[in-house]
Amino acid sequence: MGDKEPTGKEYRGAGAFRLDFQDGKIRSIMSYWDTASMMMQLGLIPSPK
Repeated sequence: MGDKEPTGKEYRGAGAFRLDFQDGKIRSIMSYWDTASMMMQLGLIPSPK
């Protein structure tokens, strides 16, 4: 997280994966995460009012 010191806090978050297949093999993988929620829970950015 750049120059931020470790917080030692835990977080819980949601995520999803999208896998594309071609000829029965994985062609690509995309992952999607709620990065803003993670950063708010860790105290790295402020929560909305």
